[in-house]
Amino acid sequence: NSVLGAGEDLHYKIIYTNKSDKGLEDAVLSAQLAGDMFDFSTLKTNGIISLSGNSVVWNKITNLELGAIGIGGSGVVNFDIKTKNNYPIKRLSDKNFILKINSRIEAGVAGASSSIVGADKLENKIKGKVGLATKVYFRDAASGILNKGTVPPAVGVSTDYTVHWVITNYATDISDLNLQAVLGDYVKYTGVSKTAINTDVVYNSINNTVSWHVDKISATRGLVDKPIELIFQIEATPSAAQAGSALPLIGLTTLTAKDDFTGMALVASSEGSTSILKDDTTVGVSDGAVIQ
Repeated sequence: NSVLGAGEDLHYKIIYTNKSDKGLEDAVLSAQLAGDMFDFSTLKTNGIISLSGNSVVWNKITNLELGAIGIGGSGVVNFDIKTKNNYPIKRLSDKNFILKINSRIEAGVAGASSSIVGADKLENKIKGKVGLATKVYFRDAASGILNKGTVPPAVGVSTDYTVHWVITNYATDISDLNLQAVLGDYVKYTGVSKTAINTDVVYNSINNTVSWHVDKISATRGLVDKPIELIFQIEATPSAAQAGSALPLIGLTTLTAKDDFTGMALVASSEGSTSILKDDTTVGVSDGAVIQ
């Protein structure tokens, strides 16, 4: 029942036991692997791998003990495989991935013309993933928000910046998203924001945090269509003590959410930003330091 993830090393064991009252012989055990998240090129085993690479067979040639299984006798076969590092998402319907193993053993009954068959299956869900990026701009005409002030930032002069929180969701629907970050000293939220989601920024002036709640985001959002994005404006007024240095604007942003497919918690984070704006190509590195 384990929930698995992308880029994991998996080790499978198939255990067989003769629960009949007869000895068994010439047993053939097979495993059929199904799931788009299997990286079949990484399948390793002493068994015979099919040409398609998605099934394995063991017999008395690969495992001598399968030639004769006494009453109560048991054994085990193994294979290793990895899950893909990236979700194979091309369409909106590419979500809720499951790995399936269907195993089967058939053996002849010693001294008789009959045979006996056993089977089992295992299914594991693949958990989703959510990505978060924080981008900060001074010149941001595309957002429709006008930022005022000076570049480089100057002591005692207020300068506006727009912060973009961009959320990319991968393989599962997710819900109850909560994002939060602490603004830098001498930085505050202006009350201006834009988003297609019907929830607004919450600003706590006491601890100088900004937070945002999103009820639900569907799978593949930001991969096969536009990502969820919040844009909000902040205002920075540097102090004399900050002259000559880059001005911290926003700290680490954290995101928590629930994976609706697996029930697991998902987390993501994105690094903060200073007045050296790596995403705003109109602002050079030398324009990030506070001047007098």
